Amino acid sequence: MQMDNPMGDDVRSGRANVRLGLFDETPGMTDATLVLLRIENDGSQGIAGDDYTSRERHGLTAVFTDRTIRGVSVTQPPGTDHLMDHFTPAAGLSYEDGVLRIPRVPLNRGEHFKLLVLLSGGDVGRGIRLIGGLRDGEVSPNRSTTPDDQPPLFSRAARLITVLLTACVVTLALIVVLRDDSPRPIGCETGTLTVTGSTAFAPVMSELAKKYEQDCEGADIVVDAHGSTAGVRELGEAGAKSSKGAPPVIALSDGPKPSGFPQLRENRVAVSVFVLVVHEASRLTRNFAPRPPPARFVRPRARWGPTTQSPAPPSTRFVRLRPGGGWSRSSPRP
Repeated sequence: MQMDNPMGDDVRSGRANVRLGLFDETPGMTDATLVLLRIENDGSQGIAGDDYTSRERHGLTAVFTDRTIRGVSVTQPPGTDHLMDHFTPAAGLSYEDGVLRIPRVPLNRGEHFKLLVLLSGGDVGRGIRLIGGLRDGEVSPNRSTTPDDQPPLFSRAARLITVLLTACVVTLALIVVLRDDSPRPIGCETGTLTVTGSTAFAPVMSELAKKYEQDCEGADIVVDAHGSTAGVRELGEAGAKSSKGAPPVIALSDGPKPSGFPQLRENRVAVSVFVLVVHEASRLTRNFAPRPPPARFVRPRARWGPTTQSPAPPSTRFVRLRPGGGWSRSSPRP
């Protein structure tokens, strides 16, 4: 239905209208209304006369509730003059009271025709039903632009395409803005690595592990140092248990690997520097040639007088490594 407008000046709905000419002189126009029906094939296939399922001569029936039909006019769009041959009483076009019988009009896909119906005896907005059936289809109301409606700027398909394109553009913009373009540093790896061995290297390895994890996302480095020998032994045991090649374990030792681990390969990666510390009151002679520190601890000495030019400190401290390695412990000796 594209239109349902009053024509009388005494309309029950309270909508007053000014009438001139036939609209004012014709009897029964006090509560007249005009209805414009549009019958359209909006399906994907054409409709033939035999596709209507009605057993009567007509194909469809329009029922106007509480109104009486006073006249009917048929219009068709340009290029469809052949449809007018179907709108005859012999083809089933007729009306009685509030019932309009519509013939079996064949319609190609997208074709339509319109019926302008003059009614009386009821207000606008009363129910209008279209009754009928189609083979492999159905008769149902649809929505079209009424004469008073302003046509949309874009069609439904154009609006849908516009929404999809807008969503795509917004998505691409978010990807460009939010993604991290900073390249990963060269040599970054992911996974878990355990560093064990000498405790002397533990502070340096902990700092390196922290920086590596910051630069390389997905890397987890665990520093677990218990001494050189223990670390080498732990690496050997991990390799023996691994069935997928070398285990993710590195052992740092402050000396050559112990014997008994032929399957391990060692690489020199750093130089360990050892310093002999003496008391600040001790003054060594210029031509003093110190012997290796281990020889100094072979024989106990109460005083180190022969090695100094002045009286030695009142006591001597022997420094040795803990069993775990890395940390030193001192004990006074008389």
